[in-house]
Amino acid sequence: MEITPCRYIYHFLCLLLSMAIVSLFVESSAHAKVASESEQLSKVTIAYNVGNPPLKFKNEQGEAAGILVDIWRLWSEKTGIEIQFKEALFVDTLEMVKKGEADIHAGLFYTQDRDTFLDYSIPIIDINYHIFHHASLFDINTLDDLTPYRIGVPKGYTHSYVTENLPGAAIEVFDNFPALYDSALDGFIMVFVSPVMNIEYHLRKKGVSNPFRYNPTKPVYSRIYLGAVQEGKRKLLDAVNQGMAQISAAERISIQRKWYKRTKGDTEKDTYIIACDSNYAPMTMLNARGQPAGLFVDIWKKWAEKEKVQVHFLFDTWEGSIQAVKEGLADFHSGFESDETWLLSSLPFYRLSAKVYSLRESKLRSLEDLTDKKIASIDPYYAQKLKESNLDLETVIVNDYRELLGSIARGAVNGFIEDELAIEDIMQRQGRQGEFTQVDGFSYHSSISAVVHKENYQLLERINRGLQAISVQEYRQLENKCVFH
Repeated sequence: MEITPCRYIYHFLCLLLSMAIVSLFVESSAHAKVASESEQLSKVTIAYNVGNPPLKFKNEQGEAAGILVDIWRLWSEKTGIEIQFKEALFVDTLEMVKKGEADIHAGLFYTQDRDTFLDYSIPIIDINYHIFHHASLFDINTLDDLTPYRIGVPKGYTHSYVTENLPGAAIEVFDNFPALYDSALDGFIMVFVSPVMNIEYHLRKKGVSNPFRYNPTKPVYSRIYLGAVQEGKRKLLDAVNQGMAQISAAERISIQRKWYKRTKGDTEKDTYIIACDSNYAPMTMLNARGQPAGLFVDIWKKWAEKEKVQVHFLFDTWEGSIQAVKEGLADFHSGFESDETWLLSSLPFYRLSAKVYSLRESKLRSLEDLTDKKIASIDPYYAQKLKESNLDLETVIVNDYRELLGSIARGAVNGFIEDELAIEDIMQRQGRQGEFTQVDGFSYHSSISAVVHKENYQLLERINRGLQAISVQEYRQLENKCVFH
């Protein structure tokens, strides 16, 4: 099952850095201070809005649940302060904290208006919001592209943001995200703004495939969830911050992972999250139904069969998918070749050839013709390998295939280096085979392996065992299905 995570991974680094600074500052006295505050604060009430799963909501048992709720429960363990959750609509949760009917807000964004009656905590979690559109619509990448449509938004900051940035647009406001998603699934709205984790959680819970698309490289905005207390309650805010500073990055990631795996039958023991590049056809991609597809996806599904485990696929940009493994948000990467020191590589399970391409009309045909030229690459590793050919050329790193092909089309670069299978697949789908030609004299053969964090030796052994259980015939069948048809 797919998890297309929110591309909040890059911003999460900044979040963790800020928390680390706070943690270092209070480390020597944090426990003593929190204990002192705990004597005065034996119990606090936390207001939360119920319509924002998997961040904060009321579960089927009528209890507070979600990522933010679990973080506050861990905060309670760290501080020794008992907590009680109070549910309400979002606008009512603000009033509850403002009037002292609740001590703490579970999580909200900073605004100047709210700052007039709230004091904010240190960061809790960082979230990216994206433009989602039905798969039948094309060329939707920015807010301006939404103007012909009725735009779905939930009440709160997202409504304010879209209204401010698209004055006069047709905006449909919903009480919460689940109501918005149900309306989109019924076809009432075709475009909306949402975090990735929320829509994916809703679709998984309903057991339906994803009919919506989004660009993981272009969030419409990014915001940080903060806790908040009534303005002027300095001692309470200090207790909140000191407790939050004791929650480690690993503990926060563990909570997020638990909610990414929240489908029936999932357990930490037998479910693995595999990070994938969302724009790497025919190896890893989302198909027309929004489902994980590609050769590497099928190989890992076969691996899961051999090991009798479940797998989820976490789709992100190339950089984001690697960062997910580095941070622990994913168990391992679907496959690439690298010499990074923080990782361990499995046994190779596939071989790819990287070639250099130029425009056919440019008449750059040999490696020597590339002297003093600019060559684009998505993968810095391939760029480095090209530089090692001892040519005097400049390499330019780009974000994705659209930028790669666009840069050569407008003359910003003279050629590019990329996996032969991947680029040939894109050129075929776009009908552009005749525009480019391979440059003779360079071919780099890479051995593709799964990648795990260097501390995860046991998982590496399991990966290798499962890969070895896949027969040569099975590999060929998967390759023929995904690459040659």
